[in-house]
Amino acid sequence: MVLHWDRQLSQRQKVSGCGVFHIPLWMAIPWCFWTQRVWEMLRSYVTELTELIKVKSPSQNVEENDGADFKRFFPSFIWCVRDFTLVLEKDGKPITEDDYLKNSLMLKTGNSRKIVEYNLPRECIHNYFHSHKCFVFERPANKEGLNNLDHIPESQLEPGFLCQTKKFLSYVYKNSKIKTLAGGYQMNGRLLGNLAVTYVEAILSGSVPCMENVILTLAELQNSRAVNDAISKYESKMNEKIDQFPTETQEDFFKLHQESKKEAVKIFKNQSFKDENQEFQAKFLEKLETKFNSFLKCNEEKSKKKCLELLQNLSKTIETEILEGKYFRPGGYMEFMEKKTTIVDEYNKTAGGLLKASETLQLFLSEKTTIERAIMQADKTLTQKEKELAEREVKIKAAEMINKLKKENENKIKELLEIQKKSNEQHIELLKKKTEEDRENVKRENEKLIERKLEEMRMYDQCMTSTRELERELENFMERMKIASPDPPPPCTIS
Repeated sequence: MVLHWDRQLSQRQKVSGCGVFHIPLWMAIPWCFWTQRVWEMLRSYVTELTELIKVKSPSQNVEENDGADFKRFFPSFIWCVRDFTLVLEKDGKPITEDDYLKNSLMLKTGNSRKIVEYNLPRECIHNYFHSHKCFVFERPANKEGLNNLDHIPESQLEPGFLCQTKKFLSYVYKNSKIKTLAGGYQMNGRLLGNLAVTYVEAILSGSVPCMENVILTLAELQNSRAVNDAISKYESKMNEKIDQFPTETQEDFFKLHQESKKEAVKIFKNQSFKDENQEFQAKFLEKLETKFNSFLKCNEEKSKKKCLELLQNLSKTIETEILEGKYFRPGGYMEFMEKKTTIVDEYNKTAGGLLKASETLQLFLSEKTTIERAIMQADKTLTQKEKELAEREVKIKAAEMINKLKKENENKIKELLEIQKKSNEQHIELLKKKTEEDRENVKRENEKLIERKLEEMRMYDQCMTSTRELERELENFMERMKIASPDPPPPCTIS
């Protein structure tokens, strides 16, 4: 973001303009200050940063006197000096543009008002911006061209200006990284838009924007969206796979679930930030489990429906024969039982692996119990004893079917819990890894800030050393002057 501000403003314009001036500090990646009289302008605005922007929440009662807090939020500083006519030299030797900026940022020693005013904007740039870069631009065109600068073709601009512009653009494109917040959280367009809205609302309300509070607000908005986007992704992926329902086994369903969950976790991991208490992670996993249970129920319902349709097709003939009374005659019971056994065998062969195969078969057989007893009672060829044995056999088979179904359900529940546990462990581990990555980002950021602080201290020490050397030289010079000057002759007296 380039801020071009060269004209003198009234006090009212300065007050209202301060908010606009500081918006780039929140939004920019490199902050380019394009001006001719940089120090006069910066003295009015940069030195008021601590009054117009707060890092810590006022509720913490923490005094903000360390520029390191601002460096976590502020972009790099690029000074673009326009209409530059000086020669880049020092002590007769050529220097670079960055050397020119470095020399311009050197502090003076002393406590006079003039020196304090001189040092203040330079100290702000040292303290608030983590890196500094300088570009100097000659006039883009001659006097005639300057009066019509918006309309003249690029070919008529000064070659030196064009060359320096390409150099500037190349540097910005090559060195500008993704906008990040404190802790290394990368911002996207949506977050950047929310940041601008939050800051402008603070200006309009007359309050002082607090970076920490703004980040917490952004984190809540972004993390809520991350949860919703991740769940939408899971739902979308599962809906794409719903044509594979019903799955033959529970394990097959979990494979589909795992594939979709992996995509959802990836979305949440990439979009969420500053979820320090894992509050939104817990919400995400809770909503994910709800959606999982919904699709699991859908899969089971489709399995049940498929099994029921299969049984209805297989039993269509026997149902018609029952209605026609074919089995209500001597010998009809044994014929009915043989037909039923054939249907069950064919069903088990076709649908035996489906989730609801046993449960649906049990329901089907229980519905035929009354008919089976009626056919048995109508069969005159059976003795009373044979009927009792047949009745007992029906009850035994029904009990066996119930026990089998119960055991299958227990195994399915056990398998379900085991796979869920494994799945949750894998994805919680993945989310923990994100937390560790965030901590490492904060650690690296702190190390960089410490290194920059040490560099500033070294520069300050060098400045103080040079000052002490100058003071010693001045003292030596005064001593030499004192020695070189003869004592004044005694006054003449006339007696």
